Formats: sequence, structure tokens, C-alpha cells
Amino acid sequence: MITVNGNTANNWASISEINVKTLGGTTATTSTIATTSSYNQVILNDHPIMFLAMDTPSTGTQLDLSGNGHNGVYKGGTPLLAQLPNGENIVDFDGATQYVSVPSSPALSVPTTGIITIESWIRPDTLQFPYYTAEGYVYFLGKGDPTNGYEYANRMYSLDNTANRPNRISDYAWNTSGGLGSGAYFQDNVQVSQWIHVTDVIDMRDTSSTYPTGYISIYKNGVLRGTVPLDQYNVIPQATSAPFNIGTRDGNSWFEGAIGKVAVYNYALSASQISNHYAAMTTSSTTIDTTPPTVSASPVSGIYTSAQSITLTASEPSTIYYTKDGSTPTISSPVYSSPVSISTTTTLKFFAKDTAGNFGNVVSASYTINIPTSTTNSYTQTILNDGPVMFLAMDT
Repeated sequence: MITVNGNTANNWASISEINVKTLGGTTATTSTIATTSSYNQVILNDHPIMFLAMDTPSTGTQLDLSGNGHNGVYKGGTPLLAQLPNGENIVDFDGATQYVSVPSSPALSVPTTGIITIESWIRPDTLQFPYYTAEGYVYFLGKGDPTNGYEYANRMYSLDNTANRPNRISDYAWNTSGGLGSGAYFQDNVQVSQWIHVTDVIDMRDTSSTYPTGYISIYKNGVLRGTVPLDQYNVIPQATSAPFNIGTRDGNSWFEGAIGKVAVYNYALSASQISNHYAAMTTSSTTIDTTPPTVSASPVSGIYTSAQSITLTASEPSTIYYTKDGSTPTISSPVYSSPVSISTTTTLKFFAKDTAGNFGNVVSASYTINIPTSTTNSYTQTILNDGPVMFLAMDT
């Protein structure tokens, strides 16, 4: 239960305003928190112990909508935004430094109830991650590090990797010492900017002859894709003090792409619940944006006798990337934020990526700068000052 402004509610979805103290000590009311989307409500109806929508990077903090106080902190910079299939915005990590960290809590460890379910929506911005482990994979969320010990995590392999697992997506559980973990996975063709709903279930309670110490399962887009026993490598999950991180696990690899709607449950979601969560996102009446943005330059390509200041304008809210050396720009290129100054002959190339993850075509604009040089000496200027009708210097 949460009490805010004297009102009691079960979760943040029921709170519309929050009174906060300003630096001057006065009380101010924040704007309404947009937590009551239909998808969020579907998740909250199933009582997660943590639910991070991943949609408020500008504030530096991500509130736990479950009301249990497992709030996240944005670290390593402020991510851009991407658009989910239902039109809602969530964070798009740069794959180098950006992540969200939630302090460790017993509620986020498997042994507390013996079962944990973790679900998230991911959208890779590349199929070949630049900051990866030795085997060619990155962790996109998890709880575990060399200092505090290991628990569980989700990973995605690059298209090319030394383990020959092209773009495999896995969930793993470990003993606290790390090493080999028990993992379930699916391995399908993946496209850049493709949304994938990933759900993991780690269960130590429901044992059987097949799963003597429990099991770990993985679902893709609401469908069960794999289950393996926890005793695959004699794994017995234990609690550690490692934080729950999103965008990385321990800072040794980084997911480049969007991650949102991260929810954790202290029980095993049923197959029908997981399928329902996937349907709640993908059957929304919201129109999905599949139109790539375009970018125009002003002034346009041409020959100029003075330095130029080039303004780039996108056809819709987008991030514009550009180069001035003639090379093809990528999302690692400079981001356009103000007019580009050109004082010498230059080939400017640019493209835009919109919030839905659509990439526009690369456009090239060539600017030839011919600035006249002055050859007038003092004698010549003296003559010209007297307005002759003809004056030949006789020097060329």
C-alpha cells in the first residue's frame, strides 16, 4: 500500500499527483504521472513485486509502479526514447554506458519465495554489439557481479560470435560463485528494431523426477520456448547483495537498444498470463509507426562564395546523425543539435532515426566553398578610388 497526499492506494497507477518540497521549502504539486496505460494495468493486475515502465529517463529515476519501492536510478547518461508496439515511449540505451540500477532486495532473489518470474520487452538497435563478453554476448538485465556474487540474468548473443549462437537469447541462473549456469534459450532470426517479449521463470519449488531441484524456462512473445533443470550444472540459486541492473548486468557488456516494461513476480506466471501480457501490447488499437523519417538540408547543395551554416530538419521527431568527412554516418556518428558550420568544400551526409526505431535513408549534400581572395594592393586601390573608366594593371 502507498500513502500519498493523505490518500492510500495499492500501486502508483492509482496516484495522480504528488506533493513535493521545493528547494525553498514550499510545497509544489507535480504533474500527473502517466502510469495508467492499458498495458500497465494488465501487468499490475497480476501483482508484480517490481514494475519499471522504463519511461522517465529525464528525471534520473524510474519509479516502481508496483508500489513496493524498488525504484531504479539511471546511470551513465540519459537514454533516448523508443516507441513500443502500443505507441508508448520507453528508453533506448546507447550500448556503451547507459543503464538502470535497482538496489538489491531479498524480494528480487529466487530463494525468498522459491520462484521468480522476470519479463521485459527488448528491441536491439544492432545485431553486432560493440561492447560484449569474450564469447560475443551481452547481458540486457540481471542480478550478479564479481564482487557480490551471481544470481540470474538475460543475455543476447551478437550475430557473429565464437560460440556459434547467432543472436541467441537466453536466461541463466548461477550459483553465487558464477561459472557454468543452467540456461534456457531460443535462437531465431532477429531483425534490427524488432520488438521481442522475453519472459523467464526460475522455480525451485515445483520439483519432479525430471526437475529434481526445479527448472528454468524462457518464453518468447507469449510462447514457451525452452525449459531445463536447475541441476543441469548443480545450480542452487542463492540471494546476493548485487543490484538488479537493466541495460547491463555488471558493466562488462552493454545492450544497445530499447528495453521497457520490466516486471518481476514472486510466483510463476502461467502460460495464459504471459500470453495475455504479449497480447495486451501487440493488439493495441494504436497505429504502429513504420514510416522512416526524412531529413532536408538548408541551404541545399551548391557552390557558395562564403562559409555556410547548414540546418538539418527531420520530417518527424527524430535523432539526426551526420558526418562531414564524406563517410557514411551511423548511430555512433555525431548527433545533430545545432546548425553545421561549413567553411571549406565539404560532403555532408546525414540520416534520421525516429522514436519508433525507423531508420531513414542516408542523404548526401555537397557544398563547394569558393571564397574570393583579395589581390588589391595599395597603389591599385588609390587608382580605383578615383573612379577610372578603365584600369589594366598589366600583371597577368
